[in-house]
Amino acid sequence: MIVVGRVGSYPTTEFNTVGKYAFELSKHDSLKTFLFTPKYPGKLLENPNVKGVSSYKVWARRSFPQNLILKQMARLCWTVYMLLVQIKAIFYFSTKSIQVIHLHSQMYSLVAVWARIMKKKVFLTFHGEDYNNLLNNRVLQSLLFPYDSIFVISPIMKVGVEQWFKRDVVYTPNGVDSTLYQDMNQERTNDILCVASFKKVKRHKILIDGFAHLLNDYQDSESKLILAGSGPLEKELRCQVAELNISERVVFAGNLRAAELIQEYNKAQLLVLISEREGFPKVILEGLSCGIKVASTQVGAVTEILGEQYPFYIEDLSPKGVGYLLSKALECENHFDLEIDKYSWEVLREKIISYYV
Repeated sequence: MIVVGRVGSYPTTEFNTVGKYAFELSKHDSLKTFLFTPKYPGKLLENPNVKGVSSYKVWARRSFPQNLILKQMARLCWTVYMLLVQIKAIFYFSTKSIQVIHLHSQMYSLVAVWARIMKKKVFLTFHGEDYNNLLNNRVLQSLLFPYDSIFVISPIMKVGVEQWFKRDVVYTPNGVDSTLYQDMNQERTNDILCVASFKKVKRHKILIDGFAHLLNDYQDSESKLILAGSGPLEKELRCQVAELNISERVVFAGNLRAAELIQEYNKAQLLVLISEREGFPKVILEGLSCGIKVASTQVGAVTEILGEQYPFYIEDLSPKGVGYLLSKALECENHFDLEIDKYSWEVLREKIISYYV
């Protein structure tokens, strides 16, 4: 039995699509996991291999005030707060017989340093935004020394991290539970689905403009745009929709649970990912497993999943270009057969545990 201290997001009954990677890793029977996690509404999803949990209240940086001086003060206070959070994590793990520490964010680097001093095996997984922060931050680049190996969820990340980390950088893509995400073979609407938090990097504004172009120039009288998610730009996006006079055709669905997402993947005609950057977007795997058609920008590991010759990559980000691409994807009867069986959580678990041993 390997005793693991895991630090990062973990899914709850209310937010059961976050922290899926950590949840699935912990399900292996050879692991005994002690979890340190941000506190989200709801109860943690049941996992018999999670033997103990300690949590802390999330202080989101996006809640910082806009005033420059106040923002700098808030940033300093947040840094002190996160140091105290990490000290709490260290005290928690020090009471357990931890053999392995696995961090799911570089934000907890103090825990990694402690683990290295205590001669434990130490691992880090880059999931997305943490990697983008690393690229231009020399402090973060210098804080890679505690780790035995670093796991990344896209080949692009592997190339990037190898610039500063000379030990093993291991590509470990996300997985999909094909027993849960399935094509129900039901009649689909002509709707377009986007599953993403309302942040600038997800480029919802561009999608909404393109959707408006689809409605106006292609005389689409059936399609609706379903926006699943939440975030700081929601008010701004609602205003954009109102200004374009398409409020009746755009649905703000909120944060959906896994079962609700599966219903949307099976109901809509097209899943759109229009992000500026991604790591390994699990929504692509989930959607494909449910049989929905996909249109996407070529970001992160998307090209590896869909292939170089995939016909519905979004390249022209003008309203006309996006509207045209959406219309063509909607008209297409089906996409190419894609191999997604290799993206399973079982494969991921076995690969990572081989490094724990």
